[in-house]
Amino acid sequence: MTKKKVLRSPWFWLLVGVCGLLTWVGYDRLIRLKLYPVSGTVTLDGEPLLLKVMAGGIPLDKDGDYLGRSGYTVLFHPDPAKGNRNPWVCEGHLYRRIAEYQLWTPIPHYSGGWMVDHTTFAQMGAPLGWYKVTIRPEWSVPEPDVAKIRQYLKVDTTPLSIEVVKNPEPGHYDMKLESNNPH
Repeated sequence: MTKKKVLRSPWFWLLVGVCGLLTWVGYDRLIRLKLYPVSGTVTLDGEPLLLKVMAGGIPLDKDGDYLGRSGYTVLFHPDPAKGNRNPWVCEGHLYRRIAEYQLWTPIPHYSGGWMVDHTTFAQMGAPLGWYKVTIRPEWSVPEPDVAKIRQYLKVDTTPLSIEVVKNPEPGHYDMKLESNNPH
């Protein structure tokens, strides 16, 4: 089929229209995504989750503060087993000496039908629903520190599950981790 015949075909224009409509509806849904504030603290064995020394022996200040961050990121992965079909993983860096975090959701940015930068429109908060929570080291972390939180590193091994709700009780998003028991 020649280019002229394709452009004259009503099926071609129907397909273009349907694709355009689906793109518009999908993008409109992204813009109207309702997010709710999520913030809390993370402790390990009763102490704020902070790095004291990075791998290679680079010391942090006495409170484990490096560039205002604790060295870890909290990730909320949608839990489809509990009905959360949200496609976005929400994240928050642990900040300051008390290892507090605020979640944000990376909303894809589209330009001419192509995704340009997935974090261009990061918005504070997370959609409602259940999430499996993991902890990710931000930098090179010494093995003894990684061993303490190993069970929290992967979605399939983490015991943490949190529901994002409209009106949370104080402390609803705080996480109290326990060190892995090395054998």
